Amino acid sequence: MALKIDTQKLNTVSPKDTLTFLSKIRLGIFGKQKPDGFTRIVFFLNVLGFFIFICWAAISYVAIALNDLIQKSKQISVEEIVIKRGEELGFEKGEVFLENFKQFQFLDIFIWLALFCGLVFLYRKKSIYALFYFGAFILHFLLMFYLLGMDYIFQDISMFDKIAYAVMLLPTLLYFFLLKKEKTDEINYDE
Repeated sequence: MALKIDTQKLNTVSPKDTLTFLSKIRLGIFGKQKPDGFTRIVFFLNVLGFFIFICWAAISYVAIALNDLIQKSKQISVEEIVIKRGEELGFEKGEVFLENFKQFQFLDIFIWLALFCGLVFLYRKKSIYALFYFGAFILHFLLMFYLLGMDYIFQDISMFDKIAYAVMLLPTLLYFFLLKKEKTDEINYDE
């Protein structure tokens, strides 16, 4: 018994059928039209910062959550290190700083994901990006201040992180004003 294959269907494959799953996701998120060069530069600078900071938050959270495993295999207690650093920053002796740090890292993952949503809107040149982007940054710093304190902000945020924040925020702030001007110019031109 021979297997019968309908070759006519195979010969009529359309370009839409050849798109991979990742290509479909990319098109769904970023659209078909590429924005101008400055928008892409701002976007890619921010994506780089996004990956650095979300990886840091995820790794920190996982390291604290898997403290027992790390302690068994490497004889290093991540919890003790974090608690000791909390005491150096002026927190009461105990696990208050540890719980705050763990909670901050967990929530920070979602804050960075919200920032990425803002970056998708930025890439598509939608003004709503500012709500997600700047809202996520404000929430990030407010949570850091509320849960970890001002001493943490001044002493434990490295110079690399401060420069990365500046590289992300300053061009994006400039982009916000340029996009706003571009949108008002389009409205005035249409009238």
